[in-house]
Amino acid sequence: MRIGRPTPPLSLSDPELETLKQWARQTTIRNYIDINNEAPKPFIWTKTADEILASVARFCQRTLESVH
Repeated sequence: MRIGRPTPPLSLSDPELETLKQWARQTTIRNYIDINNEAPKPFIWTKTADEILASVARFCQRTLESVH
């Protein structure tokens, strides 16, 4: 049960809503970066360059052969 005057509904224009959403996304991203920067881990490649290129080539071949 609420005490006091009722709060009127919040009404935002489309540009205001988009701005609010953008701020929320930026805050979420910044928080994620801050948390992960507290204990950073180096990226370690687990495949050779040849294995990665072969994987890309297979993907390209599948994509070219697909019919949409």
